[in-house]
Amino acid sequence: MLKKKLFIISISLLVIYLIISLSIGNSSLSSLKNILPYQTKQVLKEIFFPYKIINERENDIKLRDKEIAERVNKLKNIIIRDDINLKKSNKNIVFIKHRTDEFDKFSIDYFKPEGVSFKYGITNLNYYGSAYLDYYKNKIFLLTAIGITGYSERDNNENIVFNQIPNNIENFINENQFYKSTKLSVKDLKIFDEKVFVSLTNEMKNDCWNTIIIYAELNFQRLNFKELFDPKECVSKNNEDGELNFHQTGGRIVNLNKNNILLTVGDYRYRKLAQQNDSYFGKIIKINLENNKFEIFSKGHRNIQGLYFDKSKNIILATEHGPKGGDEINIIKLDNTDVPNYGWPISSYGEHYKKTKEKIKKYPLLKSHKDHGFIEPIKYFTPSIGISEITKVKDDQYIFSSLRAKSIYFFNLDKNNKFSNLEKVELGRRIRDVINYDEKILLFLEGAENDGDEEEIYPNIALIDLKSF
Repeated sequence: MLKKKLFIISISLLVIYLIISLSIGNSSLSSLKNILPYQTKQVLKEIFFPYKIINERENDIKLRDKEIAERVNKLKNIIIRDDINLKKSNKNIVFIKHRTDEFDKFSIDYFKPEGVSFKYGITNLNYYGSAYLDYYKNKIFLLTAIGITGYSERDNNENIVFNQIPNNIENFINENQFYKSTKLSVKDLKIFDEKVFVSLTNEMKNDCWNTIIIYAELNFQRLNFKELFDPKECVSKNNEDGELNFHQTGGRIVNLNKNNILLTVGDYRYRKLAQQNDSYFGKIIKINLENNKFEIFSKGHRNIQGLYFDKSKNIILATEHGPKGGDEINIIKLDNTDVPNYGWPISSYGEHYKKTKEKIKKYPLLKSHKDHGFIEPIKYFTPSIGISEITKVKDDQYIFSSLRAKSIYFFNLDKNNKFSNLEKVELGRRIRDVINYDEKILLFLEGAENDGDEEEIYPNIALIDLKSF
């Protein structure tokens, strides 16, 4: 109906345009064109000059393809020149202390990489360098976004030297995958019981992806990884929603005990899977290390980026990215008899990035969780802060980090798990990971955008000493 009206209006305007143009001459044509509505001009073009529309669309496609090609070439150059070459050389990564920031309750020491470029980021080409941390038997372990592994025996406030450990992670994710997207990477590192566990985005078959776990016996000479868990279920862009996003892959790992671990799996933006019991996407899953079988631990998740097992309270704390708004902190109790459901994509305090009637009908993002039979978060953030890892500080105090807000946050949980005393500390850098060890908090800060300040381009490790906290 609207198109028909536009057609009639366009023909009428064209007739008026021709009459006026004959009477006033060509000199005034350009000014007349400027007053025509954009939609009218497009309809006129499609009717009288269809070849121009076709050419414009072809030119747009060529321009888009050119931009994609340039981006891919730039990515290849970054990876090959820096991180891949670093990994092949087995060169150690040295972080040197370069400044200290003083805050009211504590100070933070910052360490930056020296002698290596360390440029590959897992977000996009504007950020340089990302990694995950863990602590095991008096050693700090580091795993970069493309799979470089190292350990440090640092026990003072001098430089942090990560002795690189050769590994075979390239057998599972390598340059071929990295070239397809800057968002593809390893997703977490967990070490316990003399084993190293790594989660990563896996191309199960051509352009069909999932999140898997590989593991290796802890060996400081070489880590020989083997596949531990692959559900043999994958998501491609050719799904009914027509969307696939590698930012929503999850991948956090915690161990419950010697025989069981938890893995977070994002929905890869194929939203409906988060509510389906026959899919492992959009879930926290519990994996038995003796037989590698898994069960659903909780469901209705979008993209969990932080996971902590609080043994003293017998709960799991999970931080989760919402869509446009609605980042969450959730509590999952270990004594649940039924699988707890956290609502995504039916309930969320965020909004769709691109709203359509069809999308809202399928995934309404209702604001209340409880009113629709789901579990409410203990805290949510609108607008989003890009919430990342979470861990315990001491007693009933906890800390979590953020990417978008570039801050760390402290809070308390009382004996009834009531959230209180939220305190924000701005650091000005995207914070990917947080670990607590030996009365210290260690943070991995991703590199900033290249705005001309060379010192801020590269990632940093930040250290908070809790003894004075």
